[in-house]
Amino acid sequence: MNQNLRIRETKDHGRYCVAVRKLPKKTEIITGHPYSFGITRMASRKTCAWSLENFETPLQEGCPHCKEVWYENKSARMKGFRWHHLECKTFQAIHKTNYNASYKLLFKTIARAIILKALESGLNPKSSGIPVSKSQQAWLEEEAMPVWLSPEVTWKSFEGLVSNKEALSKRQYGERLKLAEKILKMLAPAVVEFAFKGIPDPMDYLAECICRYECNCFGYFNPKTGNQIGSAIIPEISFINHSCAPNAKVTYYYIGGAITVEATSDIPREGEVNISYCDERKGRKTRQEYLFKYYHFHCQCPKCQSQAKGK
Repeated sequence: MNQNLRIRETKDHGRYCVAVRKLPKKTEIITGHPYSFGITRMASRKTCAWSLENFETPLQEGCPHCKEVWYENKSARMKGFRWHHLECKTFQAIHKTNYNASYKLLFKTIARAIILKALESGLNPKSSGIPVSKSQQAWLEEEAMPVWLSPEVTWKSFEGLVSNKEALSKRQYGERLKLAEKILKMLAPAVVEFAFKGIPDPMDYLAECICRYECNCFGYFNPKTGNQIGSAIIPEISFINHSCAPNAKVTYYYIGGAITVEATSDIPREGEVNISYCDERKGRKTRQEYLFKYYHFHCQCPKCQSQAKGK
């Protein structure tokens, strides 16, 4: 993966990450960049959608239609329009749904990922067929890249992550199919055409993508309240497995930005690197229930095994 990590895969242990060399405590092991992300409506009001700079006071330069993206100035908005006009009506539709904030983050993050897939597949933002005003037509010529977009992270990176689709019941997968159907209806026709070119069943394909998001997404949280204010697909870090007694932690510095994994203890060469997918301070039963509900596995880390034996 980089100079610190290597991916291993065995029949008994599955896919996991080990240290290439000894990693002392506080070593920044790897930094992962989002392929896609979503921000709550409230948090987006103080986050420039182009630079991802965070501000103390609400921004004034924003999209007047969806009111989901805001910019620090008009120049940033003009640069962002080339990207945002593909998602604007989708974001409008998402806001009008009766789903809670967590589902809306899912919708935004997945929709943005599908748009990026369409662009990778040849969609030209200047000829997408989405109506724009004469003044905005010139904004489509802006070819600058937003700060959060990393050319090294692609749809293929996301598609390589596990979905645990087989662990879902027929009813549970049916719920994901319904979510996929809603997202397909909210996406622009040109996006659907390019993103699902050659895919015989777009709804099933997208439902599995939703499963993949649910198993691998990372959250952005308000440092003061602890409330989730965003979510992201970060493939580079998703290969790191869980432990209730982790030897590393994830840290983010701004909403929508990269996430860094830092060693919380010395990790020996060839030692597995683990982060926690849950609140490891909770009791074993609570942790096990949470992990099975959202990640579909029973944790067998040393901490869980020790507590199961009553030690």
